[in-house]
Amino acid sequence: LLDARYHLVITNVPYLARGKQHELLKKYCQTHYDDAKNDLANVFLERCLELCYSEGNGVVQVVMPQNWLFLGSYKNQRIKLLNNIQFNLIALLGPKGFQTPMWDFNVQLLTLSNKNIDNQFIRLVLTFSAFQRFTS
Repeated sequence: LLDARYHLVITNVPYLARGKQHELLKKYCQTHYDDAKNDLANVFLERCLELCYSEGNGVVQVVMPQNWLFLGSYKNQRIKLLNNIQFNLIALLGPKGFQTPMWDFNVQLLTLSNKNIDNQFIRLVLTFSAFQRFTS
């Protein structure tokens, strides 16, 4: 199952910062996903891309924290992805886009195609944090 390749991989990745990871998990992430090691969410993004078909036939869609889009510790991962993967959609869902009983945090819906970019695509970024939820 985990050795196969898929046309579409969709998930809400687990969120676990490096400081809260077990030493064994830290070592695995650093060995296999060094650019993404600071959060398990980013490691899962990389693994989801590996599970997709290449040459544009595989698409990954994930809900994950949006902080990696601007934090310096993810710079190498961003550069690698921007040079090798096509970004189809970045929807910034904001702090109310995904809630837990304990806290709100900024998340994004990210859609990527597993193919080399050809500079013939449009980057679409949507921000939903200004929208309010209405309840009846």
